[in-house]
Amino acid sequence: MALLLRDPFWTSRWTARRTDAVLAIVVIGFLTLLLVSVFRSPRPYVREGARRTACRNCLRQISIACNMYADENRGRFPGSLQQLYPAFTDNPRIFSCASSPSDYGDFAKGKVTERSSSYVLVPGLRSGMPAEFILAYDQSPENHQGNGRNVLHLDGSVEWLKMSPGSPEEAVFQKRLAEQTEKVKAWKPPAPAAGGTKPEGQP
Repeated sequence: MALLLRDPFWTSRWTARRTDAVLAIVVIGFLTLLLVSVFRSPRPYVREGARRTACRNCLRQISIACNMYADENRGRFPGSLQQLYPAFTDNPRIFSCASSPSDYGDFAKGKVTERSSSYVLVPGLRSGMPAEFILAYDQSPENHQGNGRNVLHLDGSVEWLKMSPGSPEEAVFQKRLAEQTEKVKAWKPPAPAAGGTKPEGQP
C-alpha cells in the first residue's frame, strides 16, 4: 500500500478524487443555502398580499365603527374618520394601511391631518342608501406599490380595484366617486308604507 501511495499515478488520482469530493460538498452546501434562502425569505408579492389582506381588515373595522356611529345618529354616517375615535373605536391603528402606514397616533393627540390616515372617508352617506355606494378607500393606489386600491362599500364589503396613479382605471374610479356625490345629493329616503314607521335614517 505504501508503494502504491508513492507511485505518482496513484497519488495524482487520489488527490483528484479528494478535490472532486471537496468541490461536490461545497457545491451541494451552496445549493442548499440558496434553496433555504429562497423558500424561507418572504417574497415581495407574498408580503404585499398579506398587507393587502390586513388593509381589507382595517376597512371592515372602519365599517363596523361607522355603523355604530350611524345607529346613534339617526342613520347618518360620520363625515370624517376623526368622529369615530375614541367613541366608536379605541384602536387608531385601523386608520393605517399596512402597505402605507400613516401617523395614526395623531388621533389620540387630537391633531388629525391627511397623513393621519391611509384612508379617505366619503361624507354625506346615510343608512338606506344603495349598498354599492363607496364608504371609504385607500388614499392612493401608491398605498399598494401602485397596483390598486381597496374600496369599502356601504354594505361592509371590500373590493380590490386594479389601477395605478394616472391610469385610465384611476380616472374611471374618480368619475365613479363624482357620480356618487351627485347621487348622494339627489337621494331621498323611500316613503314609508301606509301606517308604517319611517325608514331607518329618515328624520
